Amino acid sequence: MNKIKSYVVSALVFSLLPLGAQASGSTGLGEQCLSGTQGNNHLLTQLAKVKTTSPISSALTKKYNLEPSATDPAGAVCAACQQGPGTEPLSTGNKATAEILRQAAPDARLLMRTECLNVSGKVDTSTSELKCPEGKLSAKHNFCFDSNLMRYQNAVITDFYKCIKKLTNLPLTPAGLFEMYSLESGFKPHYAYSGGVGVGQLTGIFVDDINQKHRGLSILKKVANTSDADCDIAKKIAEKDIKTPVRLNNNRCKFVEYGEGMERNVLYTMVGMANTWSKDLEPLLENYMKKNNGNPAMPRAMELALLNGYGPGGRAAARAAVRRLTKLSPTEFVNRMNKPMAGTKGGNLNSYIGKMQKRQKQLLTDMSPELRTEYTAQGARACINN
Repeated sequence: MNKIKSYVVSALVFSLLPLGAQASGSTGLGEQCLSGTQGNNHLLTQLAKVKTTSPISSALTKKYNLEPSATDPAGAVCAACQQGPGTEPLSTGNKATAEILRQAAPDARLLMRTECLNVSGKVDTSTSELKCPEGKLSAKHNFCFDSNLMRYQNAVITDFYKCIKKLTNLPLTPAGLFEMYSLESGFKPHYAYSGGVGVGQLTGIFVDDINQKHRGLSILKKVANTSDADCDIAKKIAEKDIKTPVRLNNNRCKFVEYGEGMERNVLYTMVGMANTWSKDLEPLLENYMKKNNGNPAMPRAMELALLNGYGPGGRAAARAAVRRLTKLSPTEFVNRMNKPMAGTKGGNLNSYIGKMQKRQKQLLTDMSPELRTEYTAQGARACINN
């Protein structure tokens, strides 16, 4: 692991599972495991339970239609779901058919395309998995992770991203989020080791920074105090945490377990990045942004600067890279950020960006030909709905 990394560790070493290595059969929810052992349903059981017991999970499930309705009236039809030109709409009169339709026509409000998430989640790693609520670490848990879990996490990311974008000037796009989470964990919530935990691979330093009054706490309080409907679910976590701060050390399940933990991990990732942007990078880029206002390359330059701060060296390396690159045009800024940049004392100031690019290229291996063509032309934007 990179010892100089001060905020979030993206040191999970992934290897894409070949298609032939995927488990066969059903998880019990009509899905195959994207990774893990078929029948090892710890995560699936956990999510099924919290969808009815957790106010957070039940609200997300209802808002994003993550379960077929048990009261779907017989003979109801999906108006948008035609079998083909000139055919009748498909009946949703039974639960099984409703589930097929839901998967075939996923909620367009979700940020990311299901196929892309499933490809990203098709990974194996030697990093330990955390079993909650026990907090037991093992490299042999090998929990089954399927598309149902991925759809739920897509909803969490979608909902909390909308909230933080409303309350801050976070310059992170959905495509940037896809790049980041694909590298950090392959969207898996249960990977953990001494340096990083959960879907965002959070560290104790990163979480502590959010709890500091002069740092990220002001953003967490914004979430807790807002009346914006897009933050109704995220504020369920924020309201609790501003009263009783949650630390990562010795509380890893509070950032991993479905129902509040995995969801907290996503919220804190976005709050922490908004904090890094507003406190560390935006002031440094203020004059540069004014000078280049309207330049089409400027948004990506800002995003790459922020993503770089999520990796090795944290905000110190990110600020050093920005100081050097603001001497260039925005287009040159972006081009240079995509190449290794040595620091004055050695090391690589932007190694995170290189790792992120490498991970995206790996994903192409498991994409369908159609998606691969789109991705080659558009990059991670091809994995975003709308």
